[in-house]
Amino acid sequence: MQRMKNEKRGPIAFVNFALLEKVLRFGNFKTKTGRETPYFFNAGDFYQSVALAELGDFYAKLLINKFGDKLKGAVLFGPAYKGIGLVYTVATILGFVYEIQVGVAYNRKEAKDHGEGGTLVGTPLEGRANIILEDVVTTSETKIEAAGLIAKAGGKLIGCVIAFDRQEKGTKDGVMTERSGAQEFELACNVPMYSIATLADLIRFMDTPEGSDGWHETVAKIKAYRDQYGIEPKA
Repeated sequence: MQRMKNEKRGPIAFVNFALLEKVLRFGNFKTKTGRETPYFFNAGDFYQSVALAELGDFYAKLLINKFGDKLKGAVLFGPAYKGIGLVYTVATILGFVYEIQVGVAYNRKEAKDHGEGGTLVGTPLEGRANIILEDVVTTSETKIEAAGLIAKAGGKLIGCVIAFDRQEKGTKDGVMTERSGAQEFELACNVPMYSIATLADLIRFMDTPEGSDGWHETVAKIKAYRDQYGIEPKA
């Protein structure tokens, strides 16, 4: 694989980028729901400065495309823990590269009983548009919890943006549900969830010239996993 030049920062370019950075890997893994999966996406492996800047630009492009003028003055909310670094990275790119002013905020896992106290840190949320930023969606629990914190603080949630949507059904009480984590979030919060790339994009990438002929077996495993756990993607 070689780094793809794609100023539009589209989903195929993102899949290529994630593979080059070894953030998206193939093998035998276990998801949060306990499923054995042939691929894994770990945004925590974006830890070098250049890669972080590029990641921030992927998010920034999608935010600008989906929210337009609503983005100006909005608050990017990062659920602890991975969301914290993410909102600062994306906000920096939006400000420095695109001259779009946004605020950042995040929650602590435990309330602080000294200093400024409380569970929320950063820009006050009250009366402002808020957008949740996260890395991946398997279940939607963390995002729905963040939506509740925003509502409690008087903010208005207008959407959620993630890097990668696994597009698979969730589980509840050990039983597979009919909806994916993204669909559960949209139903519970009544706002859209957008992703830079999806499982469908990963499969599509593996059929492009940038993909590898050595991935036939891996593609077959991923498609079998999708057939067992996947949901119908959005039209």
